[in-house]
Amino acid sequence: MWPRTNEERARNRNTGFVCFMTRKDAEDAFDAYCDADVFDNGRRIVLRWGKNVKKTVKFGVGVPSNMRKKPRAGTTTEEEAHDYLSIESKQPTAYSVEENKAKAIQLNNSLKYGIPVYDPAKHSDDAIVVTAPADSRRLKFISTVASFVAKDGSLLEQKLIQAESSNPDFQFLSPGEGDTEKMAEHIYYRWRVYSFCQGDGENLWRTEPFLMIEPYGRWWIPPPLNAEAAHMEEEAAKRLEKDRAAAQEERRSLTQKKEFSTGREMERAKFSRGELKLNDWEKERFDELLRKNLCASQESICDAMSFAFEKSGAAREISALLKESLLEQDGGISADTRIARLFLLSDILFNSQQPGVKNAFKYRDAIEKMSPEIFESLGRHGNGRAGRIVMAKLKRAVSS
Repeated sequence: MWPRTNEERARNRNTGFVCFMTRKDAEDAFDAYCDADVFDNGRRIVLRWGKNVKKTVKFGVGVPSNMRKKPRAGTTTEEEAHDYLSIESKQPTAYSVEENKAKAIQLNNSLKYGIPVYDPAKHSDDAIVVTAPADSRRLKFISTVASFVAKDGSLLEQKLIQAESSNPDFQFLSPGEGDTEKMAEHIYYRWRVYSFCQGDGENLWRTEPFLMIEPYGRWWIPPPLNAEAAHMEEEAAKRLEKDRAAAQEERRSLTQKKEFSTGREMERAKFSRGELKLNDWEKERFDELLRKNLCASQESICDAMSFAFEKSGAAREISALLKESLLEQDGGISADTRIARLFLLSDILFNSQQPGVKNAFKYRDAIEKMSPEIFESLGRHGNGRAGRIVMAKLKRAVSS
């Protein structure tokens, strides 16, 4: 917000307010830009939390009426609510002591907090079982659309229904009357919107049955988790939280020093304390990109190069890891693998000359020092036992 009056100009600062739809987006922006010199003009941005603004969302289609539950015939709403609490006056004698204790705790919690409890014997007949699409591409597409609708509100859903009414890829937005497959996709989509709104992840969600509409709604049973994908997402979230806490602590320790009056001074102090280092997760990620995923394809080389420039503060360490991989002489290292790593080195060197890449000069200096040793190693590929065709391929790669 630029100053418009003499009083605002006398403050010698510009202020503004930004409202985010979700708390997580606001926290990410706060961590990324607080006390940072974003415009590289020597003036750091100071962020503070303001008052929350009530979010108004225009409701769209919502849950179809056939997925709601009305009180059964012959019962009142009070009896139906009492039924949902799963209150039983008698305990079955077939239960063990441990089962009786667990059931007693469950019933006490239901009475204390008013939380409905799912009982398969009573609720399984009209429960909605969510089934994930078998096609992985379709699964990813529906989940992506659901994540945007959960974030931006059902008004986006209405616009998609109007704009893509004739597009078969978006038919899951409306319940398919008489079409079992389309209805299953719509149920999955509706559950994904709800789960994202509750804070669930892409591959990690709560699997307990729940009521989407309380107290008289139908029970929903989420699909089972992919254990491996859920574990990976959980570990990634923990690493992200750990890295964020470390960045906050580092920024907080710098801002407490009175000698830093501008963001540029703080950045200089940050990088003058020594070379930055990759953390354990970043080392694992770069090792995966370099030794497992890297091949002659442009996509794999671009992924590894992007990581190198995103972590350019640790340029010397990354260059050392790249040098180590290029000097390997094991029998399992093929000529194609060494050529792919050589192409990665060449692309990093070329793009380090582009303006606006922070710490790019460190890559140029490191590559210049290690180049003679790397090319000598390429000439000894296979410890001198490589064939003429293989050596000719390496020569063409180097000369290109």
